[in-house]
Amino acid sequence: MAILTFMHISVKDAKNQLSELLHRVEAGEKIILTRHGKPVVELHPHEQKRAGIKFEVLEAIKKELGVDKLVTYISPDFDDPLPEDFLITPTTGNFDVARHSYSIGDLGPNRP
Repeated sequence: MAILTFMHISVKDAKNQLSELLHRVEAGEKIILTRHGKPVVELHPHEQKRAGIKFEVLEAIKKELGVDKLVTYISPDFDDPLPEDFLITPTTGNFDVARHSYSIGDLGPNRP
C-alpha cells in the first residue's frame, strides 16, 4: 500500500493548475483544497470497489443464522413463461399477503 503525501492549496490557486493537481492525485498524492485557510475539499486517488457477491460474508451470515442453504426448493415451473396478460391484469384485491409470504425456512418441499 502506497503512503499518501499531503498538499494544501487554495481553491483560487487550484483553478489555475487543476491538470497538474490531477496528475499528482493519480500518482497517489492527497490534496486538500482550502478556502481562506480552512479545508473545503479533499482530492485523493479513486478506489475501485470490488463488485459482486462477497461469498465470505454470505457464508458468515448463513453460519450465524444456522442456514445450510439459501434456496431449498425451486418449483419445476419456476422459469416457465408468464401469462401474456400478467403485467396488465390488475389483482382482484383478494390477494392474501400473509398466505403468500414465506421465510427461508418455509420454502422446502413441504411448503404451504
